Amino acid sequence: MSKELWPILSLSAVLTVGIVIAGQVFAQEVEALEEPVDLGTLVLTPERRPIAPLDSTVGLTVVDPDEALSAGTARDPIGELARRTPNLNFVNGGTTGQSFISIRGIGPFGEPINSQDTALGFFIDGVPTTLLGYQAQFLDVDRIEVVKGPQGALYGRSTLGGAVNIIPTLPGIGEPNRLRFELGSDGYALGELVAETLSSDGRFGGRFALRASAFDGDIGAPFISGDVNATEILSFRGSVTADITENFSAEFSTFYNDDRRNNPLFVLRDGPNFPSSGTDIEPRSDTTNAFGTLRLTYSADLFDVVSTTNFQRNEAILRADSTDALLFGFNAGVPSLLFNDPNIDFSNRSLDEDVFFQELRVVSREGSPIDWSFGVSYLEVETDCDQELYSRRPNPAAPVTFIDTSTRTLSISSSTTTSIFGDLSFPVTDRLRASASARVAFEDQEFSGSSTTITSAAPFPIVTNDDAETSDTDWSGRLGLLYDLTDDSRLYFNVARGYSSEGFQSATSPVTVFPAGSNLSFEAGYRAKLLDERLFIDVTGFYNDVENAPFTELVDFTNFIFDVRTQDYTTYGLELQANYQLSDTWELYGAVGLQRAQRGSSNSTDPSVLSAKRVPGIPDVTAFLGASYRDSLAPLGLPGDFELTAEIQHVGDRAGNLRNTVTLDRYTLVNARAGWAMPNGAELYAFVQNATDERYEASGFSFPPNAEGVVVGPGRVFGIGFSMEF
Repeated sequence: MSKELWPILSLSAVLTVGIVIAGQVFAQEVEALEEPVDLGTLVLTPERRPIAPLDSTVGLTVVDPDEALSAGTARDPIGELARRTPNLNFVNGGTTGQSFISIRGIGPFGEPINSQDTALGFFIDGVPTTLLGYQAQFLDVDRIEVVKGPQGALYGRSTLGGAVNIIPTLPGIGEPNRLRFELGSDGYALGELVAETLSSDGRFGGRFALRASAFDGDIGAPFISGDVNATEILSFRGSVTADITENFSAEFSTFYNDDRRNNPLFVLRDGPNFPSSGTDIEPRSDTTNAFGTLRLTYSADLFDVVSTTNFQRNEAILRADSTDALLFGFNAGVPSLLFNDPNIDFSNRSLDEDVFFQELRVVSREGSPIDWSFGVSYLEVETDCDQELYSRRPNPAAPVTFIDTSTRTLSISSSTTTSIFGDLSFPVTDRLRASASARVAFEDQEFSGSSTTITSAAPFPIVTNDDAETSDTDWSGRLGLLYDLTDDSRLYFNVARGYSSEGFQSATSPVTVFPAGSNLSFEAGYRAKLLDERLFIDVTGFYNDVENAPFTELVDFTNFIFDVRTQDYTTYGLELQANYQLSDTWELYGAVGLQRAQRGSSNSTDPSVLSAKRVPGIPDVTAFLGASYRDSLAPLGLPGDFELTAEIQHVGDRAGNLRNTVTLDRYTLVNARAGWAMPNGAELYAFVQNATDERYEASGFSFPPNAEGVVVGPGRVFGIGFSMEF
C-alpha cells in the first residue's frame, strides 16, 4: 500500500465509524436541552490561591490532559500543549536543554544560553524546574494552567512572559483504578497503570501512576542503517497525603522520568527522502528527572501556613554528529560520503543538575473578603557540565591537509535566589475588585570552568581556566482590576513588570555574564458565561515591552568565537478562547492567537542581525478547533456510549534564525479519536495523531552558503487503545 494512502485511510477509519453511529443516534433523538449544561466549576490556582476561572485577574488557559493528551501524544507532550494554547509556541531545538517554549512572543531569544535561560516559568505542582525538566511526561495530571504575562510576583524568578504549572492528581478524588494500553504504527506502544487507596476514615491516602512508552523512529538514517527519532520513556508518579490532626496535613509526592531518544540535531531541509538524517553515529538525547516534594499545611482560624520543600535531580547525556553528511555534502557541493566518518566532527555532553527549593507561604483562608498572601522562598541550582568536541578542519597553511582538534570542557555553575513576596486582592466597590502583588529577589551566581584543547596544529595542549561570579537584586510586580459587568461576565486589566535573571555564557572565553532582562506588560480582557451558561468565552489583548533579551552571537566563524549580545523587542496581540456545550452530546471548543513580535535596538555587531525584524520562533497566528460527541448506544442495542473527538491545530510561519534568513513553513495537524465506552468503565478506541503526516519544521538553522537545516516534528501515528477500571 502506498504511503500517500495512509492519511486518507487512517482518518477515514476513525471518522466514518463516528459519523455512521452518531448520525443514526442523532436522527432518532433530536431535542432541545431542558436545563443548562454545567460547564464545570473548576477551582484553579493561577494566582496561587483557589479561584474560579471567571474570577481570575490574569490571562489564563487551562488544559485537561485527559482530553488533550490522551492517545498517541507521549512522544511530544509539550508540543501538544502548545498547539492547544493560543500564543504558546514550543521550539524543538533538537536536543535536551535547547528546546523551550514562548508565551505571547516571549522566551529565550533564538536559543537558550544555559538551562536557566527560560524567560518563562515551568512548574510542577508549584515548584520551579529548569530546561532539563521540560522532558517530564504529563503523567496522572489533574490539569495544566498556562498563566500569561509577567508572573514573577506570584511564581518567582525568570517568569518574564508567563508560567506553566503542571498540577498532578492527588489521592482522594474517588476515581477507580485504571489500566490503559495503546498500540500503533511505527512500533508505537504505551502501557499505563494508575491506582489509589484511602483509609476507611479518609484521613490517609496513597496514589501512584506508572507509564512506559516506545516508538521505533520515523526519520531515515542511511549511514547507520536504521531509523532515528525513536523514543523509550518510563515514568512514575507517587503521592501520599495525611490529615494528621484537624488543623495539620502533610503531602509527599515523587516523580521519576527516564526519557531516551536518538533524535538528530537537524536534517537537510527539503533533501532527498525528506526527512532523512546524514548522521554517521547513533545520536543520543537521554534525560532523567527525579523529583521529591513535601508540602505541610497548618490551618488557623484566619489563615493557612504552607511549607513546600523540593529536591530535584536532572541528568542529560547528549551525543550528536556535528556535520550531518547529507547537509554538509549538499552545502559543499561534494558527495555526502566525504563527511561520513564516525571518528571526527561529533560531540559528547553530560549535564548533572541538582535543584533545591523551599518556600514558606502564609495565605488567607478561602472565602475571606480580602485575599492576601506573603512569604519567603529560596532556590538553589547547581549544574555540572562535561563536554567533548571532536572536529577536523582544512589546514589553511597546507592545502589538502587537515587539522584535528579535540576539546574537553568541565564547568560548574551555581545560583541561589532568595525572595520575599506578597499579594493582596480586595473589593473597591460591590462590582470592582483590585489586586496587587510584588516580589524582591536577591541572586548570587558563580561559575568555574576549565578547557583543554589538543590539536595537531600545536605541540602542547592548550589549557584555559575561567572563574566568574555575579550578584543582582531585582523586583517584579503586578497591579490588576476586575470588574463584574454581570453575575456571569467580567472585565479585567493588568499592568505588570517581570524580570529574567542574569547568567553565564560558558561558550565564550573568558566566560561572559549576560545582564538581567525585563518586561513591562499591559493586558485587558473579557470573560463571560453566556447562553444559559452553555458558552464560556475569554478575549484578551496584550502588549509587552522587553529589554535586554540575551543571545549568543558567533563573532568569528573561522575560530568559532562567541559573544553575548542583547536585544530589545515588543510583542502585542489578541487571544480568543471559547467552549460551547451545543447539546447534551456535542461540545465545541477552540482558540485563536494573533501576535506580532518586532525587534528594536540591539548591541549586535552583525548587520544581518541588526536589519532583521522578526523575533525568531514566534508565529503570527496559532489556532485550534475541536469537537467532541458522546451519546448512548442503546438505540443500536449496545451497552455504553459512543465517543468521538476531532481536532485541527494550526501554527503560522516563523522566523527560523536570528538573521531571519530562514522562514519555517506554517503547518496544520489533524487528530481524531473514536471509542466505545462501556458501562463497566472499560473503553476500546482508535486514534490518529497528525493524520496527514505533516512533517512540520519545529526549528531551523542556516548553513551558508547553500544549505538550511531543520528539526522535524513527529510524523503520523495511528493505532488502537484499551482502558479498563478496577
